[in-house]
Amino acid sequence: MTNDLIKFRDVEPLDAAVLADWMDTAFYALSKLRGGELRLDGSRDEQTLADIYTGINDLSTRLLPRLNGIVDALIRAHYDAGGTHGELARAMDVDSRSTAQTRGDKVRKARPSAWELWATGELETERARVADVRPGWTLVVGDQHLQVGRVVHYVDYGHVQIHTKGGTDAYSAGSTVTVVRRDVPVTTTEGTETMPDGDVWTVRIHQRAAADAPHRPTA
Repeated sequence: MTNDLIKFRDVEPLDAAVLADWMDTAFYALSKLRGGELRLDGSRDEQTLADIYTGINDLSTRLLPRLNGIVDALIRAHYDAGGTHGELARAMDVDSRSTAQTRGDKVRKARPSAWELWATGELETERARVADVRPGWTLVVGDQHLQVGRVVHYVDYGHVQIHTKGGTDAYSAGSTVTVVRRDVPVTTTEGTETMPDGDVWTVRIHQRAAADAPHRPTA
């Protein structure tokens, strides 16, 4: 199972290995709780206390925070993708739309936690030239982490527009921004645009490729 996680998903091998190990602890704990091996007679059996410690430590302090971070990241992604409260309620398997809305609002109004950033691979950021930014990357502005949807580069003018869910921001091509790089399919088209004053500028547009387009890794 661990090898499959490493091979087929964009997950660091170490993350996959430790998550699989802690999930194994969950089955180990179930086995101990159901098998009658634990000495629950107040005798302070050394092995019993050690097994309980391992279960609590691996599951409560290691696995659960990461799982909660993954769920919070998915909830935030749900709304960023255009999802509704009703759809979230169905995903959460709750009857009340307001329950889902409360959970969704709690996540969206808060700054992403360290474990949510871990889940999305955004704990480590870097500076990049604006002209090098591509769709699918995460643009970090203050405490906002915004997925780049489209990049328009006015080559002759040295001007770049970065489009995200939060709006469109303009930069000089040589300036730098804080990003998390992603390796997603991107298509680039180049043409010209006539400005109001009659000047003709070369325009290079980067956008996400269709789902069935060939995947060309970004630089």
